[in-house]
Amino acid sequence: MADVEPGVVRATTATRFSSNNIRPDPELYVWEAAVWQPPSFGPYYSKQTYLFPMTPFSLAEKFSLIHEHWRPKVVAELNGQELKLVKFSGCFPWHHHETEDELFLVWRGAMTLEFRDRKVRLEAGQACVVPRGVEHRTLAESEAEVLIFEPGATRNTGNVVDDQFTAPNGARI
Repeated sequence: MADVEPGVVRATTATRFSSNNIRPDPELYVWEAAVWQPPSFGPYYSKQTYLFPMTPFSLAEKFSLIHEHWRPKVVAELNGQELKLVKFSGCFPWHHHETEDELFLVWRGAMTLEFRDRKVRLEAGQACVVPRGVEHRTLAESEAEVLIFEPGATRNTGNVVDDQFTAPNGARI
């Protein structure tokens, strides 16, 4: 085993992932890889699991499946991050994320990121990163379709729990 480079995948298996525990989703697979890791106490293999689409997906098609506002849906995972799609309309509550940065990318429409000292308007094709700890809220005068990149399991309302706006984590489309 010592002749194997660190991080080299020795064996990989793919199984269909079932998001509803009833039938497998034909486009989602769980990849399990045995990866060679040389820790300080001796070499070993670690099992790493990845969940992500194995075929291209259409953002327009995915957005057409969303029928409510302020409820992010996960469409992909990578490097501990989730790509979430969400539709905005109206005004979201003030909040901050203690340990997570967020990237907002407008797909369709326009939105405003409001900070305590200024506002940033984003049109389709524009993006902005909100650093961790910065209080903000999002607004959209008419419906906007937005991609959000953030660490997995980030609560959409950050430090606030709100009966109307806090969405369940991990909802997928």
